[in-house]
Amino acid sequence: MFPEKLANLAESIKTVQKLAYGNKGKLFLYTALADMLPNYIRYFDGVVYTPHSVNDVHSLLEANNFFVGLQR
Repeated sequence: MFPEKLANLAESIKTVQKLAYGNKGKLFLYTALADMLPNYIRYFDGVVYTPHSVNDVHSLLEANNFFVGLQR
């Protein structure tokens, strides 16, 4: 996955939606890469995370701890 290209694509999709339909629809990221979430989640309205291994779960927990820390 190329996170920077994905972020650019997300911004482009939202721009086209606004121009074509007058609004921005919801854009969700489906991924198994939790380590990129803290830097790129701002481009999406939600995330569906699917771990594929035990190591993926560890990465998700680290990302979750990051987001919990932001709420405090």
